Amino acid sequence: MIVIWLALALAQDPEDFREDIGGGAVVNWTTLTLEVSNSAQGRGVGATRKVVEASARNGLGDQVQSAVAGVRVASELDVNELLRDPALSERVESRSARWAVGATHYYASGRIEVIAELDLLDVLKPYNEHVQHTRPQVVREPELTGVVIDARGIGAAPVWAPVILAPNERVLWDGGLWHDVAVSTAPVFWLSDPAHPAIVRVGQDPLIVRAEESGDGTLVLEYMDAVRFRTALEGSDILRSGAIAIIVGPLSLIHI
Repeated sequence: MIVIWLALALAQDPEDFREDIGGGAVVNWTTLTLEVSNSAQGRGVGATRKVVEASARNGLGDQVQSAVAGVRVASELDVNELLRDPALSERVESRSARWAVGATHYYASGRIEVIAELDLLDVLKPYNEHVQHTRPQVVREPELTGVVIDARGIGAAPVWAPVILAPNERVLWDGGLWHDVAVSTAPVFWLSDPAHPAIVRVGQDPLIVRAEESGDGTLVLEYMDAVRFRTALEGSDILRSGAIAIIVGPLSLIHI
């Protein structure tokens, strides 16, 4: 199979796929990072830069905790649900507090903006481990190096571990990882552009398939692509190794 990535030659500086979830919070589904911003405005003689910056940082922890609770994990499951699970709540909650200041912006008006960043892979390691699979002693090793799912134009909403389905609702992949990579790898990553540098994570010869429909935490492949997917990858090592990219834009850039 010859794959021509025309976008690699045409696109410049592709942006990460970012989702604004409100409350000053954005999920970067390419880097798998939650970004939460807060700002403060300097007023009066005592409003030194240090004081204003401290004011901007104040409350960021609560904002991060509130925002991460709404991050979608799987079908009908978000971080808030994990926080209610006795088996996962303590570990997920403690990891949700591990945010750090990623950037501080100073404006001529005296306003200072502080951006907190939270590593979602770290937060969701307990979930990955909870749904992990034991790697069998013998697995198929196809020449394919990863998977690219073209999900453009179907309104796909990003989720940590989507389920991949055939049109007959047969599960082609349940979103789980092998146990030995579950603590260091995300199930998938989302791109706004197939020319994004992160596409290298699927290797030189990925299987490219098209999703025809999306649901709550699910992607349904077109019939023939579902057949190709199952034939090439069922029982292989690739699917549970985190080498799956999901493209959600722009249109007309992938050619097979």
